[in-house]
Amino acid sequence: MADLIHSQLSRQFDYGLELLTEVNNLSLYVCFVWAETDFELLPEIVPSDRFDQGQQVHVGELRVDMDITDEMESILVNMQDLDTVVFFCDGTQSIADGMAFLNYHEPIQTHS
Repeated sequence: MADLIHSQLSRQFDYGLELLTEVNNLSLYVCFVWAETDFELLPEIVPSDRFDQGQQVHVGELRVDMDITDEMESILVNMQDLDTVVFFCDGTQSIADGMAFLNYHEPIQTHS
């Protein structure tokens, strides 16, 4: 399945990054945020124009003690073109595992 997924870095911010992912003829924005799940952070993470244009924003959580593939598939299967998902992650390993699932293997810069 990874061969059918193409991802590129869309943007990076202080506590995470966003990939633009192409899968099943859809373009999806996938954010990985190193933080506890906090819906109050969504306006800081997701650009306001995506809310204004009516795209949906999905939220998930990735932890090293869970099946990251299952969690990501369960959310991605429900997304429409140009939707955004924000995955709150418990650390760099869960972020790396999530990016690998999306066929993105470039190193990322982390801010200390």
